Amino acid sequence: MKKSGFLFKPYHVWAIRSSLLCLTALLMSSAAGLRAQENGTIVGTVTDPSGAIIPGVTITVRNQLKGSVARTTTTNASGNYALPGLPASTYSVRAEKSGFAPATRSDLVLNVGSDVRVDIALTVGAVSQEVNVTAAAIVLHTENAQVSESVTGKHVEAIDTNGRNFIQLANLVPGAVGPSLVGSFNTPVGVTANAGINFNGERQAHNVFSVDGQENYDRGCGGCIEVVPDQDAIQEFKVLTSNAQQDLGFGSAAHIQLEIKSGTQNYHGEGFEFNRNRALETQPFFHNKAGLKRPYENYNDFGFN
Repeated sequence: MKKSGFLFKPYHVWAIRSSLLCLTALLMSSAAGLRAQENGTIVGTVTDPSGAIIPGVTITVRNQLKGSVARTTTTNASGNYALPGLPASTYSVRAEKSGFAPATRSDLVLNVGSDVRVDIALTVGAVSQEVNVTAAAIVLHTENAQVSESVTGKHVEAIDTNGRNFIQLANLVPGAVGPSLVGSFNTPVGVTANAGINFNGERQAHNVFSVDGQENYDRGCGGCIEVVPDQDAIQEFKVLTSNAQQDLGFGSAAHIQLEIKSGTQNYHGEGFEFNRNRALETQPFFHNKAGLKRPYENYNDFGFN
């Protein structure tokens, strides 16, 4: 066939199609890899009452919020297991093997990009017997040396922010120095706007932002956020300030990882309205002395999901 004076032979068409297909697959795999950076990992070792390792134990991880099985694996010859690529949620881990009573650890909170160790000790018994540990224990993150702080959804919902800008919550992290918000109204920053927060003395331009594993900042702008999700859409976010792993160490300051809310096994929704106007504000002292009127202000942020 002939297009614009250039002769396309059949193998040329085949080569172009193959190249486009490979490029599409490469882009999709890259996106999946970036998403994996935001996900967490549950690791552990299964032992018997004497402390000896048990290989071949079936490990089932269930997402308690979604009510579905997230992943299944078996322990290796060393009695260890690892389940990477788990999104932030609350999980239960069940271990079972013939000759031992099944054991379940529930209410395990996995934060954004966290590695959690869950060791399980099986007792000799019948399959009909089962050991359940449902009390939420303090989970120690011993799998890496990174320094980070997670701001959970409860904090995002409960802590007041001046202007519904989630970035203000990052000021709660040790080592963060933000701009003074006294007398200001800090609305959510828009495209090419800077967060204005320094971490551990580093420049603001060296911060990295990501949403669900995808880069969310303009490298050419220097630390500028491209898209700022509504505060009610954020499940939680994590601020990694030092000792980042190699797949997250492309910024010398902080890496702010956001996780957006997703569905659960129960139908639910919510509506919100944030209003700020001059009728609800006090008049500054010196404005009263000067006989000035309150400036006009009326801001509404509303929606539902």
